Amino acid sequence: DNKGILNTTVTPVSTLTAPLNNASLSLTPGGVNITFTWNALPAPEGADLVLYEVVFDKAGGDFSKPVYKILSDGSGVEAQATIPQDTLNKIASMAGIASSSTGSLKWAVMTSKATNAKLSTTSSTLQITRPAGFAVPPVALYVTGSATEAGTDVSKAIAFKKISAGVF
Repeated sequence: DNKGILNTTVTPVSTLTAPLNNASLSLTPGGVNITFTWNALPAPEGADLVLYEVVFDKAGGDFSKPVYKILSDGSGVEAQATIPQDTLNKIASMAGIASSSTGSLKWAVMTSKATNAKLSTTSSTLQITRPAGFAVPPVALYVTGSATEAGTDVSKAIAFKKISAGVF
């Protein structure tokens, strides 16, 4: 009787469909989300609950220590991940791509079932152009100097009012 026994066999994803290999992305703050897609596992394996994660690494990396992982849509069960450009900007920063610069970033898909995880048999490279500014906006911003009411004393710096994340 095999009831209650979990089959942990998992096959790695073999085809990444979008963005295409060597695609160029010019990131803009608050820009449209980027959808990463791949071919889902075929039945019967795809009928069991498998989780997908998109993993990112530096251009020369082998995904043994990825710079970032994100679950696919539907809490990890869909064969796509919709990732905001602000998140991709943070990932690119973690991969060593400086602001206002272009660099390469690799992505692949990790498929897992229970404790068994397999990296996709292929990976794709993205050419990322980061916008100017911070990858992670500051939580507080102050102004000081001889042109302000508080003068040059840093301890009396004037706080900006935060309107929303990264907007003062």
